[in-house]
Amino acid sequence: MATGGRAFGIVPAAGQSRRMGSPKLLLKVQDEAIIDHVLRAWTTSRVDRVFVVVRDDDRSLQQRCQQWPVDVVLTKGATSDMRRSVEFGLKAIASTHSPNSFDRWLLAPADIPTINATVIDQVVVSGQGNCNIVLPTFSGQRGHPVSFPWSLSDEVFELPVDCGINRLLDGRHLLKTVAIAGSTPQFDIDTPEDLHSAYRIHDAKNR
Repeated sequence: MATGGRAFGIVPAAGQSRRMGSPKLLLKVQDEAIIDHVLRAWTTSRVDRVFVVVRDDDRSLQQRCQQWPVDVVLTKGATSDMRRSVEFGLKAIASTHSPNSFDRWLLAPADIPTINATVIDQVVVSGQGNCNIVLPTFSGQRGHPVSFPWSLSDEVFELPVDCGINRLLDGRHLLKTVAIAGSTPQFDIDTPEDLHSAYRIHDAKNR
């Protein structure tokens, strides 16, 4: 458990994988499904609880997620964007854990198989005791997860219809960056080419 407040992870996994052409979170990297790589990182990190947002008709992904100590939040069909999935996650956290101003929520896409618990922990620790948004950077490039004070959860629901979560990073709120050294590069798996890149990275890491 993180000191000075709880940390809740939100993993949006309610998309349709249109660019990949198949359910990408169940595709394998190093003989393990992408979602398993992701949930292992989250559940072995210092976050207090992980909420995975999944379509109510995606039974295969639901069953895979239920093998991990996470809360599976179901949507009615696919969400239109990540922001809608995050809203489902925030509502679930609010209804089950009654967060307070000391608590934080962390967000990262479900399709980053190279995310790891060490990075998540660094973000958790960096967010303790302050009201900033915390953002990890990798060689100067922004990465995941992003940590938000719970006080910003209401703003997600107030964003204009055509705005995503990135709107919260537009300079209106204090932003703290955490430089991550020596970590595996992060990228989303959106295409078959991305999947091949993930294979190469894991091969290089395990040599």
